[in-house]
Amino acid sequence: MIIAAWIIFSFAILRLLVMISNYMWPQKLTFHNSDKTVTIGVLIPARNEEKNIGNLLEDLSKQTFVPQVIRVYNDNSTDDTERIVLDWKKKLPQLELINGKELPKGWLGKHHACSRMAEEIDTDYILFLDADVRLQQTLITRALGESQNYKLQLLSIFPTQTMVTFGESVVVPLMNWILTSLLPMELIKTSSNPRFAAANGQFMLFSNECYKKNAFHSEFRMDPIEDIHIMKMMKDKKMRVRTLLSQGEINCRMYASGKEAVNGFSKNVFAFFGDSVLITLLFMLVTTLGWVLVFYALPFWLGLVYVAVIINIRSLAASLSRQPRNFFIVYPIQQLAFTWVVLLAVLGKITRKVEWKGRNIYE
Repeated sequence: MIIAAWIIFSFAILRLLVMISNYMWPQKLTFHNSDKTVTIGVLIPARNEEKNIGNLLEDLSKQTFVPQVIRVYNDNSTDDTERIVLDWKKKLPQLELINGKELPKGWLGKHHACSRMAEEIDTDYILFLDADVRLQQTLITRALGESQNYKLQLLSIFPTQTMVTFGESVVVPLMNWILTSLLPMELIKTSSNPRFAAANGQFMLFSNECYKKNAFHSEFRMDPIEDIHIMKMMKDKKMRVRTLLSQGEINCRMYASGKEAVNGFSKNVFAFFGDSVLITLLFMLVTTLGWVLVFYALPFWLGLVYVAVIINIRSLAASLSRQPRNFFIVYPIQQLAFTWVVLLAVLGKITRKVEWKGRNIYE
């Protein structure tokens, strides 16, 4: 029992050190200019995005670096997505609409949309954006500057998350809490080890030449966590990659409620733990119940140190993610939510039934 308690205590200290490293060496956009002679195509998969697509197209129209091509793949939407895009086409001559047909067998919908949109596009860079993101005016200029300066073949950015309901505020921060306490993000750029990999499919800026040569979305056509596996593949091939945390340049309200956030996060939570169900379960148990063993087996003052450590981990994660720093107050509720996310993910893995946007991601 004492050995297990010391392991749990040491793991918390290690996570705090990782978090401090991410705080000391923040991964954020640093460049403000780009080569104006390069070209970029923006590719947006959209399935029932009538609430979001117009806002994103408006943001793209106001960019200081206006894309030469903007493509929207309407993936069998049953709402007004198509009409809104056609209305915007009158204002954006570079806007193209592709109406998808029936999804081919052996593909996930988003991956098929991305692969189709990347066909026959000859810009220097291609940027995949989710339809629900919002962009500051200088985002594309700065992202291109970052890519050109570091000669990147992939730049990915985790958007700043907008949270409206209490449920969202409990569940959504879990993603960056895990990411920034387990992964020294500087190593994504500096280490060739594919274990140090993280990416976010909401913003992925590729060198077009690299993308065409590797056809990444086709390679991972049935993988629900393709963004991370694309990053791992690129690192394994010694390509130049980088992942950043947004400082407000790109924002997103990923989910409209706590329930939707739980369902959405459960479909990819294993990706943060090397796709291992066992490691995910162990992390959930340690972070939820580890304090019990620490207080039981170690001196009381070490229990207090342990509590201080986990509070600081959450506080620093919130600061890095531009979220309220005092949110550790709802830590017990957040841990219950995380437990529910993991159990739903395990159930989905067993039954191979995880539905997202009306489709089973395992089919």
